[in-house]
Amino acid sequence: MSVTQIWGTVLLSEADKNTTESNDASYAYYKCVIPLTHSKISATVRLHTSSLATVFTNDIMVLLYGHFTYSSCRGLLIEALRLISFPYPIANEPVYLNLFIPRFTIIGYVIGHPSDKDHAVMFTVTSISYVFGSYQSVTVIAVIVPGVHWPKGPPIPKPQSPVHIMGTLQRIEKASGTPIILVDDMTLEIGNVKIRNLSTQAFESLNPMTLRDGISPDSGYNYEPSSIALGAVNDYGLQEYSVKNENTQYNLNVQHSGNLD
Repeated sequence: MSVTQIWGTVLLSEADKNTTESNDASYAYYKCVIPLTHSKISATVRLHTSSLATVFTNDIMVLLYGHFTYSSCRGLLIEALRLISFPYPIANEPVYLNLFIPRFTIIGYVIGHPSDKDHAVMFTVTSISYVFGSYQSVTVIAVIVPGVHWPKGPPIPKPQSPVHIMGTLQRIEKASGTPIILVDDMTLEIGNVKIRNLSTQAFESLNPMTLRDGISPDSGYNYEPSSIALGAVNDYGLQEYSVKNENTQYNLNVQHSGNLD
């Protein structure tokens, strides 16, 4: 399982047309500034134009929600699911920029062995995210600092285990060019088979008829289609989707609604 998301307020400005990823008119590109603890970092934001009620002007504060990836050569790239303007002007001042400092959420896997230095826990998390039209690898360094949130000391995840973290971007590590996330919240062993089995047993004991009879949709209720930006979601077209490397092909588990029994 892999998820990378960012949400919070950013200062948005129109991107230079010569630096955008594509000339595709279906997308609008913007530059934004992400405030860090002691500095700031710029990012490129892409939004499908079908999601635009209005074109955003330069130097406007917006609430951003989207997927992200980072590389040392391309910087921070954000595929926006939503850009929400405030109903009133917000001044470009630190007190407002820090109002909702962007939080980064990552679900991925712990790579290597965590380190415990000066009572602070550090570990590497890798994930993938659908950004700018393709799945891209994302690697970050997570740091958990001792504090009132961890009265018995920061928790240490197991090597190679699945983990969910949320926190703020502190800086870019100079030697490797890797983002460093200061962890605010963490869920260990997310998606663990043992946890799945225990939760399934609990569900079956509380809802014994549900799994046996299957799902019975409420035919009298009309569900609304998704309103998320088109470019932020893989449409899983009619062709077979797969992820390949040099030696192995991994077929994704996709079944189209027209093939459902």
